[in-house]
Amino acid sequence: MKGFQTYETGSINSSAERLLDSDDDDPILSLGSPRTLRHRRPRRVSRYIENKGGDKRYQSLGYDDDESEVWRYFEAERWRKDNGAWFGVRRRRAFKRWLLVGLTGLIIAVLGVLATWAANIITDWKFKSVGTLVGRGDVVLGYFTYLSINLVLVSVAAACVMIEPASAGSGIPEVKCFLNGINLPRVMRIKTLFAKLFGVVFSVSGGLPCGKEGPMIHSGACIGAGITQGKSDQIGYDLSFSAFQDFRNDREKRDFVACGAAAGVCTAFHAPIGGVLFALEEGATHWSADLTWRTFFCTMVTLFTLYIGNTVLLKNFDRHGNMFSFGKFSSIEGEGTLNYNVWELVMFGAIGVIGGGVGALFNTLNKKLTLQRKRIFGSTGTVGAELRSRKKYLEVLVVSAIMSTVSFCLPLAWHECRPIPTLNAVNTTQDRLLVTNLVQFRCANGEWNEMATLSFTSSDTTIRHLFHFREVGAGANEETTFSPQVLFFFFLAYFVMAIVTYGLAVPSGLFVPSLLSGAVLGRMIASLLHTADNYSGTFADAGTYALVGAVAVLGGVARMTISLTVIMLEATGDMQYVLPLMVTLMMSRWSGNAISEGIYDMHIHVNNLPILDNDPPETSRTHDLCAREIMSEKVVSVEPVMRVGELYDIVSNTTHSCFPVMRENGFLQGLILRKRIAMLFAHKAFGLGPPQPASPAESTENGGLSRRGRTLSKDLGDVIHTIETQESTELMSPLVTWDMLEKPYPRFPDLVDNPPTEEERSMIIDLRPYVNTSPYTVHDSTSVVRTYKFFRLNALRQLCVVNTENICVGVVTRYDLLQSQLDKVACAETDWAVHPDELPEMQRNTTGRATASAGSHKHTPRQRRIVPVMDGDAIIGYQFQGDARPRPLVQLPQTTALGEMV
Repeated sequence: MKGFQTYETGSINSSAERLLDSDDDDPILSLGSPRTLRHRRPRRVSRYIENKGGDKRYQSLGYDDDESEVWRYFEAERWRKDNGAWFGVRRRRAFKRWLLVGLTGLIIAVLGVLATWAANIITDWKFKSVGTLVGRGDVVLGYFTYLSINLVLVSVAAACVMIEPASAGSGIPEVKCFLNGINLPRVMRIKTLFAKLFGVVFSVSGGLPCGKEGPMIHSGACIGAGITQGKSDQIGYDLSFSAFQDFRNDREKRDFVACGAAAGVCTAFHAPIGGVLFALEEGATHWSADLTWRTFFCTMVTLFTLYIGNTVLLKNFDRHGNMFSFGKFSSIEGEGTLNYNVWELVMFGAIGVIGGGVGALFNTLNKKLTLQRKRIFGSTGTVGAELRSRKKYLEVLVVSAIMSTVSFCLPLAWHECRPIPTLNAVNTTQDRLLVTNLVQFRCANGEWNEMATLSFTSSDTTIRHLFHFREVGAGANEETTFSPQVLFFFFLAYFVMAIVTYGLAVPSGLFVPSLLSGAVLGRMIASLLHTADNYSGTFADAGTYALVGAVAVLGGVARMTISLTVIMLEATGDMQYVLPLMVTLMMSRWSGNAISEGIYDMHIHVNNLPILDNDPPETSRTHDLCAREIMSEKVVSVEPVMRVGELYDIVSNTTHSCFPVMRENGFLQGLILRKRIAMLFAHKAFGLGPPQPASPAESTENGGLSRRGRTLSKDLGDVIHTIETQESTELMSPLVTWDMLEKPYPRFPDLVDNPPTEEERSMIIDLRPYVNTSPYTVHDSTSVVRTYKFFRLNALRQLCVVNTENICVGVVTRYDLLQSQLDKVACAETDWAVHPDELPEMQRNTTGRATASAGSHKHTPRQRRIVPVMDGDAIIGYQFQGDARPRPLVQLPQTTALGEMV
């Protein structure tokens, strides 16, 4: 069928034929025994995209400009209409961009304040109600009240995930994937935003070991993605396309998502600089200086809004004025002194190693649990969505009941009361607040329960106690605030509960559980050190060790370094901790990486999301792969001008998002996106064939536009000489302008929703104005390492592979560059191809051409190889193989300046 061209890698196959057709008297290598030389087994190169590894549900985002003729003309017309005006296209675009960036920071700050305010109200009411019942002796009634409240709250959070499944978890892995160029469905929608915010309020107040920080980052990303579109199908509004046309594309949405994620970090920790660094270090794959300034401005607006909102709403709920407050850090012995000794940096490094190991253990166990959940509940697509939702909803209720029981029974099992410290004039406001927040829980008046103070209160209150509730007394009369035994048992229980919680079908963050677990671990280490030292003051205070432990475990779980250092510095407000935090985080990252990968990367890989990491996979280097060996060879291409029916059959029978446009001789002319073709079918941009003079009645009937065609130069404002020698420069179908093509962004109509009629199938559709005539290409011999870097740095959706004749012989997508796919290609080989006789799978037929033996695949050896020439066990030279005839051998030098070959 004309227009449907399937190109094989002819250059590779011809190379194999030339290699195997050589005379037997002309050996490939003239020296050495052929049996001593290594060979490469036949590799299966021909394969379809659908048969490769990876989850094919996810398409790539297009971050590059679609340089078609209609786009060029549209942009040129906009600049021409300005006619040199001062407030022209460039300044209007910049003004709107800065305005939307500031609005993004303002909205996420307001929503963060409201979420914190609501969560504080519910949490305070819950503990006050249950504490009253327990205080008067109704322990059983208090337990069932506590259990019932938590079940109701958590069920609301789980219901939000049932309504919008994309709102589950922290959302940080999804944000990283979106910024990497993966189009995850429903992740950045307004519905996801409200489900996330509403659900996390009830997750936190329902007693689950989770925090609001991760969901705030995801919420900020949703706001950044949605505010630039000027429309929402779910809410039902659509502003003028012309007002937002500069931002309705994947590239601008990516930048606003990065700004929103940074604003989410600022909302969670009051750390604007840390938010910028988080977006740079953990989020954005593609960064620029302009994006740095916009992100900085966004976090500045966020922080300003938080100050106002905290003053108005949170003054009665959070005395520290933050969504999550670490409290006020200061020098114990006075201004200008350190709370630790310099030699203790070694101790902090050791805690970093321990924290990295604990974080790696957390990630490993959570990975096993996640895989087990997939086996129990089934993966998406294997079972019904409603059945999976019901199972996950039931799991949330069961886990919540168990955790509520554990957190309530721990203080009952460890019923040890301590006298409340006496306050005096030298105590600060923070000290008084810490004493006020001590939990009595069946203790007499004037006493407090140390286990209940850890488990029967909110997570941020517990962390502030661990950071700032210091020991009192001296020497043998020392009275510790938290005993090592209490800290140990609480750490075990909370650590296990945090592992189980991350992965539940509720909105939940991981920062708070990691910080709390690490703070308990650091405080326990400090308590043991102080006990061994008999509290003589050799070691730093317990709060310092708690801070170091919190950072160590969080770094071991998330593997953040630079951004986490700045976030913790901004949250503590004390520069004396900068060096301990840096040392701890580096040691935590190194020790954690030696055991496992970070939690976010781990969940990305477990869910088979096709993310491209910073460095190419090791397989691409160790196996010397090239683009020819990993590309998808069965290229489904289209022609510049086709029959409507033929084009519809080609596109509708594939799931590809992009198609190479080739001439009849196979030369690559450009690329055209599937959504462009779908829009042309939606607008019925079909013609009747080559241009002919149109009658007045025909022009009037079609609104002044002849259905038979018109010249490209007239409609595009540019002179098009010849597309092909045999083709006319006349446009053979009506022209659809760029603004009409992009107006439905981001949800374009499906091609099958607008099938052509029988009459329309015989009509002509001209794709030339809509073809991206400057696509990125690589030669088929380009290494996979360079191909990987080129693909990732340019944020490509697909990459055409051409041969020396500019014929498209294959296409590389992000799925071809994944570690799993490269491993499949590498497993099909062992080593170098040296001589046809060394390939048992290959046989010569009577015609001298190569044929594969039964059960083997067609052999496509590399065109160029450098192979060693052996004399016994010694290498005496190297042979460059790739032509039909062998080249002269290159003799090795006997000695070199280094004593070996370089």
